[in-house]
Amino acid sequence: GFHDHIKGEVMEFNFTEEQLMFRDSVYRYGKEQIAPLCEAADLKGEFARKARTLAGNFQLVRQLPALLDPRRNRIFVQLVSHKLLRLAGPYALATLLGSNLVLVATLAPPWPFYVATLAGQLGFYGLAAVEALTGRGGRLGRLGHTFVVLNLAAAAGLWRYLRGDLTWTRADAQGVSRPPPGPQASSLRPVPEV
Repeated sequence: GFHDHIKGEVMEFNFTEEQLMFRDSVYRYGKEQIAPLCEAADLKGEFARKARTLAGNFQLVRQLPALLDPRRNRIFVQLVSHKLLRLAGPYALATLLGSNLVLVATLAPPWPFYVATLAGQLGFYGLAAVEALTGRGGRLGRLGHTFVVLNLAAAAGLWRYLRGDLTWTRADAQGVSRPPPGPQASSLRPVPEV
């Protein structure tokens, strides 16, 4: 059945949308029901926004466990590919780096390949660090820095979820979190398609 969002829901709009997905009806939102998307002005603000939304993904799965049942969830593949795999990214990357270190340290065959892939990983993360510390990492350094920051935001999202820090906040141009202006997502209600 359809339930109102739970107080403190980080992603009220997604909660409502995911519940509607279980129905066999078509739905749309009225013209007056607008939820503005505010993009962050810098990477620090984007980190705060991503950490909040990714914490909301953990909360969404906890509150709607039927989402994990492919027989009931008609968008199961999209959920896994667009939301859940993003949450696993930082841990997969850490595992990849750790396993590569072990393979090189033990000279596992074909160890020259593992040395090359480890050098690539360390070079990429090194350029990301140079970009973060000096701003002189070049195009690849900026890409690496963004990649690292967004994966750290996924880990921070899990930390926020585990701590119970599930408040709805928005990062402004200075990276300061503030409550979002205007209508809240809880005011969004589906309108039957005519």
